Amino acid sequence: MHPDDKHLADITDKTLRRLINEEIVVPSKYEETFKQEEQKCLRERSEAGTHASQNALGNEIDLLRGQLFSDDITEAKNRLWLYKQKLNERQGLVDEGYLVSLHVPDYGTIVREYNSIVGNRVLTLVCDYVIDYLKRHHIAFEIVRYADGHFLLFLHGMEEAEAEELLVNMRNGAANHTFKHRSRIFGITFDAAAIRYIRNEPFASVMDQLEEKRFEKKVEKGGTTGRT
Repeated sequence: MHPDDKHLADITDKTLRRLINEEIVVPSKYEETFKQEEQKCLRERSEAGTHASQNALGNEIDLLRGQLFSDDITEAKNRLWLYKQKLNERQGLVDEGYLVSLHVPDYGTIVREYNSIVGNRVLTLVCDYVIDYLKRHHIAFEIVRYADGHFLLFLHGMEEAEAEELLVNMRNGAANHTFKHRSRIFGITFDAAAIRYIRNEPFASVMDQLEEKRFEKKVEKGGTTGRT
């Protein structure tokens, strides 16, 4: 059946069902009822089309937003996402949780000794490992590539002891993840420090506190006193 014929048949069927209990149906009454059903059908079709168009537009916007906020090397978010989605107009954090500074200490050396392609593979390996680890342990998180060799993790729904234990276990589990380039085996090494933040706390202040904590941890481990 042609779509127009089906449309006409549907309207006719609805009209007859409305008039089925009438003892007498004059032509004018039938015509009036038919027009009412026709207008109702047209409205429903229009609303359905509009809804479908809105859904399609919404999906396209979501896709573009995802591309806009995605890092161009790893599966992490980028700095634009951080500033647009995680900070308010006063550069305060919009939620609460733990902020983790995750550094890949060998990144600069790898890029100098090899090239940025190998460096990017290391970053991808680290990011993929962290994302997979957190998902497997059902942790609510977001990850951002903040700078070369530097990621930020936002962790939610846990206490300080849990966050610290999580980072220790995550670092310990990274040893089995490697890739080979020419004659060298590259593994995952990173240092991490976490600090709790609250809603509306200035992002710059949290980052300063986090850097101090990271520096203190390096000194405690007997690392260099120079900051990187």
